[in-house]
Amino acid sequence: MRTTALVLVCLFTINTAAWAQEPISYISVKDTLAAQSVFKPLTDEGIQDSTELVFELIAGARLLLAGKSVNAVNGILTETYRNSNGARRIIFLEVIPSAEGSVKARFRVIGREDITFEIAYRDTQKSPTPDKKGGDDVNVAAAGLPEIAPVRKLTYENVFQEHDIITLTRLTSLEQESVKNGMSEKVRKARTPHTQPEGDATRVSLVSLHSPQHPAFANPLGIELLAGQLRSTFKDDCKISLMDMYLEGSIDAIVRKIESERPHIVGLSCQLGSLVYADRVIDRIRSSPALKDNLPLIVLGNTMATFSSEALLERYQDVIVVVGEGELAMEGLVKHIRNRMPLQEVPRITYKKDGQIVPPKKEFLPLSHGRRASPVTDLIPQILERGGKIWLMSSLGCPGGCSFCSLRYLRDGKGWDGVDVDLLLEHVNKLYTLGVRELRFADDCFISGDLKRIQKFAQGIIDMKLDVNIEFSTRADSVINKQDTAKQADERRRTLKLLHKAGLREVYLGIESGSDSQLYRYNKLVSVDNNIKALEELNGLGIRVAAGFIMFDPLMTIEEIRKNIEFLEGTGLIFGAKGNFVTNPVNEYRAQEGSPYVKMLLKEGLLGEKDPDYLVYAYRYKYPEVGEIARLCQEYKNATFPVKYCLMNIVSALVMKKNITENTRLLESYLQRMKLFEWEFLKCLVSIYEKDGRDGAEEIKRLQEDFIQQRRAMLEEMLVGLERGGIIEESGLLAKTIEEIGILPRASMETEMQLLIAENRDEKMLLSRSKRYLDAKAPVTNGRVNIHIDLSVIPREGLSQREQDNELVQNMETLARMIAWQGMFGLNVRYIFEHDTDRTYRDRAAEILIERLVSIARLHGIDQQELLLRIGPAHIGSDVIEVRLKNFDNIDKAATLRDREYMVALKDNKEIAGVSIPNYTAATSIGLSMAALRVGKENAAKEEYERTRGRILRIMRSIYKRNNVIENEDDFTEDELELMVTGGSNTKLFYTLMYALPPVAKVSMEAINEYHERMQFLLQAV
Repeated sequence: MRTTALVLVCLFTINTAAWAQEPISYISVKDTLAAQSVFKPLTDEGIQDSTELVFELIAGARLLLAGKSVNAVNGILTETYRNSNGARRIIFLEVIPSAEGSVKARFRVIGREDITFEIAYRDTQKSPTPDKKGGDDVNVAAAGLPEIAPVRKLTYENVFQEHDIITLTRLTSLEQESVKNGMSEKVRKARTPHTQPEGDATRVSLVSLHSPQHPAFANPLGIELLAGQLRSTFKDDCKISLMDMYLEGSIDAIVRKIESERPHIVGLSCQLGSLVYADRVIDRIRSSPALKDNLPLIVLGNTMATFSSEALLERYQDVIVVVGEGELAMEGLVKHIRNRMPLQEVPRITYKKDGQIVPPKKEFLPLSHGRRASPVTDLIPQILERGGKIWLMSSLGCPGGCSFCSLRYLRDGKGWDGVDVDLLLEHVNKLYTLGVRELRFADDCFISGDLKRIQKFAQGIIDMKLDVNIEFSTRADSVINKQDTAKQADERRRTLKLLHKAGLREVYLGIESGSDSQLYRYNKLVSVDNNIKALEELNGLGIRVAAGFIMFDPLMTIEEIRKNIEFLEGTGLIFGAKGNFVTNPVNEYRAQEGSPYVKMLLKEGLLGEKDPDYLVYAYRYKYPEVGEIARLCQEYKNATFPVKYCLMNIVSALVMKKNITENTRLLESYLQRMKLFEWEFLKCLVSIYEKDGRDGAEEIKRLQEDFIQQRRAMLEEMLVGLERGGIIEESGLLAKTIEEIGILPRASMETEMQLLIAENRDEKMLLSRSKRYLDAKAPVTNGRVNIHIDLSVIPREGLSQREQDNELVQNMETLARMIAWQGMFGLNVRYIFEHDTDRTYRDRAAEILIERLVSIARLHGIDQQELLLRIGPAHIGSDVIEVRLKNFDNIDKAATLRDREYMVALKDNKEIAGVSIPNYTAATSIGLSMAALRVGKENAAKEEYERTRGRILRIMRSIYKRNNVIENEDDFTEDELELMVTGGSNTKLFYTLMYALPPVAKVSMEAINEYHERMQFLLQAV
């Protein structure tokens, strides 16, 4: 044991019996340290030999103060003690927000995990204002740690510095319970928002977050409008930065930029479905060491904030939520930060005060108001460079009152409102000088209000001689209105002609239905005949139509579905006749908060629960057969919807250009094929239900398989084209989206069937990179690796012999297919079975595995001998890397891992019934990646090694997150991966236990069989 003289000045003590009242604390100022006193809370709990513990605790606190994550600190300390032949005594749990120059952290002592302690450590040279609880500071001299071996990325000098102050606290039972249940309340709650020093410019960072279900590359118009208003109002007194999730590339990049800018306000524009990203951004901001001194005021806006303000206030605590339009709210918040406006006077915001929600003050700034500013154009060049869309806005609101729409609710009942035309033309001209040639208006209904205003806009474009293409949305009765007089009809037609002359090429027309009864239910105030005439009128002027359509609603009948089918085919919209098209032929009504239709469903007793992320209600269908057709169509559509949505936006951007290339036509054909798959699937379903009703289940199952296979083949074809350059898509978003949904889309798979199949893309990427690296860096030995599989991870305890046999057979079936699949990558790997106590069981497993491998080889035309060679004998030699897949429950915590030996832990969920399939594929892929990096560390140049490690890190993060090992991808750091690869035995074992993989699933026999059928496609795909 290392020893040193220790002395402490103890400032105060608290009654140790006050368990449920105040925590027990000791505050010390060091000149030399007396562990018996400073760590009395430890010795009071019977924890001995705390002299050794002091070094680890303070070293860890200083690492945390330097900005290292808890996981990284635990790993670094494990490596440190290995190098100095010591043993770790504590594990850090979490960091608590604290002042500059200070850190607070929760920890537990190994062997006494029932009690949680907290250390507060302050470097008084960085924190000039001590946070005293009593007593006087004492001038102290620095004391050094005994000699410790150097640690990667860390140089230990003097751990104890002059004037450092320590507080050690044993948590109360209530606080311990909060730690047991997850992150403590102190960490979750935000600190006091930053207030701005007098005379400084207010720094505002505006961030646009998107939904993972709706990938589209376009300018973030919402935050551009806010930035324009703030710059117009405050001039140089407000510095504004804009960030878009797709432009920045990742949440990490956004947070790093926020940290560098140190804003007073961070505004998050939260679209539907973006809460998963909002969670991460807010958490990272609040836990950022770079922002801990002055946390920015966090403001949430856009659709999520307007429709779910109370839920967001409960979810995040201490945020400001903007309800509705945000210009006045952001102006007011900047004034508030600048001490010019009390928070309660800021319009359109809601927040919590003393535990109560303060409702928003409803105030509007009309678009036609002279103070309204144009959007900024900071990001336009980057968007254009990557082939994205550029959106404008000329109006807000809509004169209609459709029952499915929540727009009037969103705007507090206000109708249409238009931007000043001169201001709009000025903005258009600025965009034109930046290279924008396609003007896409985000208005809900462009042709509204006074037609003279629209004519002025069109004439302005013509007079400025701008060579542009124009696209906007409008209602059918804005094109042909049955209430028009002859003079009004002529004026409407003249307006359309002038718009066409100015560049109007495409109109999004809200047709919605081909059934009069459904149109009535939607309160469209138009007929099917009216829709057809509007379509013909636009086509007659040379303007193509993109038709909005809501095929399904919960009150519809089979007859209405038939009428919709006849309408879309009769008008040619489904086939792309005359350049017209329907955007989503099997679209289903979304029961939005605030829409009149929701009240209809409530009255019918069909309304269900609300989705907090997309702000829509679930519902039941009045007629079950219609509900079943709708459900099957949505399952089929949703499996690949992100790809179709991405493709729709890409094609929309390309077809607006005057020079339509072969590449554009190719992308357009893929989009049309996706729509036609959905269309034909719908028609077949309707025919089956009309003929056989619910007795057609087998026929429907065959139909699903057929259509899934057809679409899968098309997606594979598209991805190959993108990878080989046969298809060009500048942003890279399409290929990324196809990869993210998986090349094998899941249509009707149950949650329990979310196995390797659709998610194997990450493992495939790891195997490919491992193969390339092992071949390149170990060409003589060809990167030889042994993978040892611990059979004790397959459950046997408490099972009958038949159940044990079933578990073994299904696991060997899965392993056989995985070995065959991995073999196709050409890795020089041998798989070895291990079982510590049962050799007979191990031999039986090998016997079954050989049978399955032979069967697979015959079925897929694989070399049988080459496949069987992979299961033995083991590679021998000093260069061989050993990877062990071990049962988490059986890992010896004192095990020693050799230099070229790695371990991946596999868990089992014993509380869930069914066949257990450990996550073999992820585990072997991670093990092989560590082996590849180990070889690369020895042989590759530093820059190349770090680049490869970064790529592998991103993929491993994805695997860990997908398997719920980590909550956020950035929870697993580069430091930790480096220590996993090059650390000592204790370090590698530490991370083995920390990042243990849960089973892929506990599944029924029926699901297992379906899984193995899908594995056939996986083998064929490679």
